[in-house]
Amino acid sequence: MVKSMYKMFLIAFFIVWDCAQAYDTTSIKDDNDLAEELREHTGKLEDMEIRLKNLESRLEDSLKKIAVVYEESRKAKYKSIIANNSPENIIKEAEEMAENNNRSNAIELLELFVQQNSKGPKSIYVGMMLYHIGNYYVQQNDYENAKEKYTEGYRQNPRGKKAKETLEKLAECHEKLGEKKEQEIILRKLEQHST
Repeated sequence: MVKSMYKMFLIAFFIVWDCAQAYDTTSIKDDNDLAEELREHTGKLEDMEIRLKNLESRLEDSLKKIAVVYEESRKAKYKSIIANNSPENIIKEAEEMAENNNRSNAIELLELFVQQNSKGPKSIYVGMMLYHIGNYYVQQNDYENAKEKYTEGYRQNPRGKKAKETLEKLAECHEKLGEKKEQEIILRKLEQHST
C-alpha cells in the first residue's frame, strides 16, 4: 500500500514537474507576447489620444463659429424687430422675452434700440426704453445696473411719461444699495417733480 502511494506520489510529482517546465517555457513566451501587445496597445492609445485632442479642438472651433452665427442672427432679428415695429410694440416684445425668463435678451433688444435711436425722431422714446431696462435689472436684483439705466433714462427725458416713476425706482435702487444720501437727493428731486 505504501509502495503504491509512493508510486502515485512520484507520478503526480513528475506530472506537476512537466507542467511546470511547460509553463515556464510558455510563460516566458507569453510574457514576451504580452509585452509586445502592451506596446501595441500603448501606441494605439496614444494615437487615439491625439485623434481625440484633434476632435476636441475641431469641436471647440465649430462651437465658436456656431456661437458667432447665433449672435449675428439674434442681432439681425432684434434689428428687424426695431425697424418694423413701433416703440410700444418693441416694449411688448421685450416684455414677452422677460416673461419667458429671457431678461438678458429683453435688455439687449432695448439697448439696441437706445443705441440706434439716441438721436433722431425716436430719441423721445429712449428714456422709456432705459426705464424698462432698469426694471429688468431690478428683476435680476442687479441694482447697480438698474441705477445706471434709471439715471440715464431720467437725464434723457426729465419731463417724459416715465420721469416720476424713474425717480421713484432710482430712489429704491439707492435704498437697496445702502446709499442713503443719494436716495435723499432723489427723493427731494421727486418732491420738486410732483409740485
